[in-house]
Amino acid sequence: MVLGGGTSRGPAAPGQTPELTDSADRLFYAARLFHSGKAPLILFSGGAVRLLDSGRLASEAEAAAQLLQEWVVPAQAILLENKARNTRENALFSRQILQSRGASHILLVTSASHMPRASAVFRKLGFQVTPAPADFRSWDDEGPLLSLLPDAQSLVKSQLALKEWLGLLVYRLRGWA
Repeated sequence: MVLGGGTSRGPAAPGQTPELTDSADRLFYAARLFHSGKAPLILFSGGAVRLLDSGRLASEAEAAAQLLQEWVVPAQAILLENKARNTRENALFSRQILQSRGASHILLVTSASHMPRASAVFRKLGFQVTPAPADFRSWDDEGPLLSLLPDAQSLVKSQLALKEWLGLLVYRLRGWA
């Protein structure tokens, strides 16, 4: 089970590779889990993204499938959920696909910082979750205190942490996690 992220646009034109983001590690990791025999199927959940250049909607899931196939994951081993717009919808819409295949235990691949909230949502829906985190972020060489000083990189790290803490709080208050 791979949550959206990793591509910033929909599928690329034939012969081209979809545009990757800094979350692309989750796609690499999913392919590694498949090739090592730990995941017989890969379900990618990621809804439509609006393309800035044309304004049209394109499926993040389709772009992920295109990349996975380039990395020699056969099309029949890739399942797509392309409606979800957030973590809760990832779980709700994927549950239908997973239950139709009799799956109750999942390897969950998402960013390490997103894992607490994501795994809580899937567990709340009755899945046994084995976390498979990707996209690890680490402190710079100057250490954690100096990394918190105002600079662009520190602000990005703070934004990511605050988004996940606030997201987890909201999901718990709503009973989603």
